[in-house]
Amino acid sequence: AQVSAVAMGVERYYMDHGTYPDRLDDLVEKPGGSTSWNGPYVTRAQLLDPWKTPLEYRYPGQKGDFDVVSLGKDKRAGGEGQNADVGNWE
Repeated sequence: AQVSAVAMGVERYYMDHGTYPDRLDDLVEKPGGSTSWNGPYVTRAQLLDPWKTPLEYRYPGQKGDFDVVSLGKDKRAGGEGQNADVGNWE
């Protein structure tokens, strides 16, 4: 649910700007020079996964226009159960 909420924030940013953010921090704080920022789109706490690790953001994405990813409890790519990666493509 958290990855989905941040992905929705990225989409709302896109609707306001016509482009995806350069980094997830742009969802919380207005980027310099922006004239159409209507955020914050998410809270700073939402940018951390349940294990207090920053979510990864990839633009362009590997599985879509952009990817928002938690690497899971083990903080490494791949894995199963709580160690599994979770992304906005699911």
